[in-house]
Amino acid sequence: MTNVTKVTNVTKVTKVWKTKISLFLTFVTFFTFVTSVAFPEAGRTTAQFLARDVGTRALALGGAVTALPGDVESLAYNPAGIGTLERTQINVMYSQGIIRDGFGFVGIGAPVSRPLYLGVGAISYDAGNIELNLSNGVKETRKAQQDFAGIAAAALRPWSFVSLGGSIKSFRSSLAEEYKASGYAADGGIIWKIPRSKTQAGDFYLAASVNNAGPDITYYKVKDPLPTKTSTGVGWRYNRVKQDNLTKVPVGWEIFLLGDYSQTKLDDPVASVGLELTQIHLFESDNIASLRLGYKDFKKYPTSHAGFFWGSQEYGFSYAIVIHKSGLLQHQFALTFKL
Repeated sequence: MTNVTKVTNVTKVTKVWKTKISLFLTFVTFFTFVTSVAFPEAGRTTAQFLARDVGTRALALGGAVTALPGDVESLAYNPAGIGTLERTQINVMYSQGIIRDGFGFVGIGAPVSRPLYLGVGAISYDAGNIELNLSNGVKETRKAQQDFAGIAAAALRPWSFVSLGGSIKSFRSSLAEEYKASGYAADGGIIWKIPRSKTQAGDFYLAASVNNAGPDITYYKVKDPLPTKTSTGVGWRYNRVKQDNLTKVPVGWEIFLLGDYSQTKLDDPVASVGLELTQIHLFESDNIASLRLGYKDFKKYPTSHAGFFWGSQEYGFSYAIVIHKSGLLQHQFALTFKL
């Protein structure tokens, strides 16, 4: 009787492990498909949501934003950008993916007491549902993937032409509601400005950053590395702004050209370029309008990017669209507030 009980227990344990392994393999197959369709840049690292173009402005510019100053979106790609904010800035973003997945970001950054600047933010990702129909008879619907990360950043601007920043990300991730992992990662960066007074041809920016540096995480027995990324960026900004004689309001236009070269662990290097054209106080009103274009040169999956901004010095709405080589589209929206 004892031997029968032992055999029964072994059989139950074997079935449980077969179910777990079957579930894990099913999800891995699904996740491989998701990343290949939704995020062609995804490589052999995990927690890929940390490596996405978080901001709508960043997405529209093809991710060429390492050297972009004055935007709270830099919480996600170069914390030194927090040190270039002139006032408190809040950004709320949502993206609808091509596989009905959802991606969101909220961030706030502000000058505290110069030269100190602080910022906090959060990133969330929901890959939607997955229908399980396993060989052992298990049939159910589960959340395919759910990720969340909190960000705390600080930057110093000891001189007007240089900003240094760093941040810590604490994150958690779950696959198929069964396999969970958590961890932390650190970002660091610098932005150096060469002002117009030195060049007589606009402002030049040089920048570098390291993102997602941290220990490996484990979902199921095997450790996977984070998508640690190193980036260098350049920027050139030129504007022609004059004061209206009647309204005494500055009016004019601005052009911002940006370029990035980045390398994510275990992936091919990526080059990207972005162009932003801005009309300041459009039609002699308080409105500001920007047209944004970008291109990201993945080795196998190049993407074209576009977007716009419409608003004022206090608030605005941004939109971005990504056109993948396959013809699939990705949309992203954001609201920005400056206090």
